Amino acid sequence: MAKIRLFGVDIVVSEDDSHGRPSVPLTSDDQTRSSPRQKRKQHHILGEENKRSVKNRVSDSAPEIPPELLRVVERRKGVTKPVFLYQKKLEHSDATKTHNRLFVNKRERLEKFLNEEESMIVNDTTKGLEKIVCDARGNLYNLGLKIWPSLSQMVINSEWFKLVKENNAEHGDWIQIWGYREMGRLCFAINFKRSIS
Repeated sequence: MAKIRLFGVDIVVSEDDSHGRPSVPLTSDDQTRSSPRQKRKQHHILGEENKRSVKNRVSDSAPEIPPELLRVVERRKGVTKPVFLYQKKLEHSDATKTHNRLFVNKRERLEKFLNEEESMIVNDTTKGLEKIVCDARGNLYNLGLKIWPSLSQMVINSEWFKLVKENNAEHGDWIQIWGYREMGRLCFAINFKRSIS
C-alpha cells in the first residue's frame, strides 16, 4: 500500500496481486476527505470558470438576419443576399473609444467570404480593406478590415467606435455581422443584440 497526493487529496493505492497490476481503491481515510468548506470552494471556482467561458464565447450558430436589417440591405441597389459571417459577445476593449476596434476571434467564415484581391489587401497592407457597413437604422459607416501583424489578429476599425456609440452598444452585448456585395463591393450589415442579464 502506498499513499499519493492528487489534486490536494491523499489517496491510498494498493497492489492487487490477483491481476498483477496496481489498482486504486475507491476509499480514502477520514483525514484525506475534503471538508464541506473545501467542496463549496471547489464548486464555486468551477462555477466561475464556467461563467467566464460562456461569457466570452464566440458563437458558431447562424442566426436569422433581423427583418429590419434585411430591409435596410434590400433597399440598396445591386445587392446580393446577406450571408451570416460572425457573432460574438462584446468584450470591454471592443466597446471603448480608446481601442476603437473589434477583435474578430473566429475569422474562418469571414475569410471565406472575401475574394482573392480583398484577402490580399486585408493581409498585406497596413491600411486594410475599407468597406461600407450599415446598421439596422439604415446608417452607413466606413470601416476598415485588416490583420494586425504583431498579434496576427483580424480587426474591424476606423469608425468602429462611432458605430458602437450610435447603437448604444456596450460590453456584454452581442454583435452579429452579415456580409453582402453591393455592385460587387464588400459590405457588412451589423446588428447589436442586448445581453440578457
